Amino acid sequence: MLETLRGFLGVALAASLGATSALAEVPIEDGPPPVPLIGIDTDGSKVVLVEPSGETRVLAECSHTEERKMLAGPERGQVKQYTQGCRFWSLAVHPPTGKWMVAAGVPGDGQFSRMIRFSLGGRDITTPKSKAGRPLGGTLLVMGDLDGIAGFTPGVLETWNAESRQYAQMPQQFTEDGSRVFVSNSNSAITEQWSWSFSRKPEGIRVLPRGVTDTAGLHFVQGDNRILARNDKEGLRLVTMDPSGTKPWKVGPVIQKARRGVVTPFVVGDTLVFYKEGTQTYADCDDPGTYRRVDLKTGQERIFRSQDGWCVNDLRGANRTRRTVFFIEGLIPWKMDPHLFEYSLDDDSVRELPVGYVTKMHDVSVDGRYLALAGSGGLVVHDVDTGRNVRVTMGALHDTWAVKFLEPR
Repeated sequence: MLETLRGFLGVALAASLGATSALAEVPIEDGPPPVPLIGIDTDGSKVVLVEPSGETRVLAECSHTEERKMLAGPERGQVKQYTQGCRFWSLAVHPPTGKWMVAAGVPGDGQFSRMIRFSLGGRDITTPKSKAGRPLGGTLLVMGDLDGIAGFTPGVLETWNAESRQYAQMPQQFTEDGSRVFVSNSNSAITEQWSWSFSRKPEGIRVLPRGVTDTAGLHFVQGDNRILARNDKEGLRLVTMDPSGTKPWKVGPVIQKARRGVVTPFVVGDTLVFYKEGTQTYADCDDPGTYRRVDLKTGQERIFRSQDGWCVNDLRGANRTRRTVFFIEGLIPWKMDPHLFEYSLDDDSVRELPVGYVTKMHDVSVDGRYLALAGSGGLVVHDVDTGRNVRVTMGALHDTWAVKFLEPR
């Protein structure tokens, strides 16, 4: 949610402390991706596998049927049935094995409608109900592999309700061995982390309680077991995840007391990288936003890039293998001119990548070579090493909600 808001407000082109230069865009090819990927289709109701060969397979699909009573017009008083696809979102993938977990939205009963059926993989399933027997709304956690659906769970039952309150159960990252999945459970007021076993009947463990972090903390970097928590009272603290996913996470001492303005913090090895919002009065930016890095061993903090006249932006992704972070500049509604940049922690250099009109970054491959991007007319896979751009035309992923890379097989 924060990323969507910041992506819309965006930033203009910035003055840089690192060396960058305007690049000519590399032409975009149409075709299959250079490496396999799993994504949610354009309609949001299917999980799709797309191979480099061009082969596509539907791994999961869902739908729900509602009854609605007509309140006006010639059909007033009649009850009609409507079946439509549900919404998959928040996809997590284990790249070596192709295991995946996704959230499926279940609407439950509404004020003027009644949910009479929810189907997963073509099979009707039972979802949580109220004491009165009415279907509740919530998030179903669905898991599978390259053969299709392997199991599902309603997750934390207290997140299901009939009051239109939003509790988001969001799969975020698999453990390294693929045996469990870390899932965020949050609304506007609380956030906590759970670990769910990858099994036919998943079992959950709360690994981080409420109150440790707000919803804008905990940005995962694949291969790194530390993340940053933000809290109004406690400030910034490092959290060390249990690699097995079966024990509570360890919360470290305060790194910085004030967390004001710190957004999208990524921990890459022993370096914390984040965007620090500037200060603004009315329409003017009094203090420009900055991209910063902190040496977690020494505590030394410094700016590696600043933005003249702009206060708000964020980082879009990080990769441990290449030790790089990525960000987009130029996403301002009245003059859209987005540019994608890569910052190298080792070289301390910023470079613009030759791909045009990028509005979102979906994923970074494990080796850091490929980026899955939204923009330029659809889903684009960018090769960081060669500059090649491929617009994926298979699998109905034109306007995907989420997509993740698998390792080449």
